[in-house]
Amino acid sequence: KPCVISDIPGLQWAREFSGTYYYNKDDTNELSKCLHKVILNGEINMERNSRLITEKYSIDDWAQKIVDVYDI
Repeated sequence: KPCVISDIPGLQWAREFSGTYYYNKDDTNELSKCLHKVILNGEINMERNSRLITEKYSIDDWAQKIVDVYDI
């Protein structure tokens, strides 16, 4: 499913996925444009998304990021 996400910290990683639409959290016009895009072009390239998840977001990668954030 398509996903509309604001530019709050912590969600930047999702930008590279197909079907993700970003808007500035303070700009309701931009949000409206994103929702319009979802309605007109809501297709998602699931094959590309699956490949990205496999290549960049394995459980080992996420665990390492948590270690890095908390300096464990």
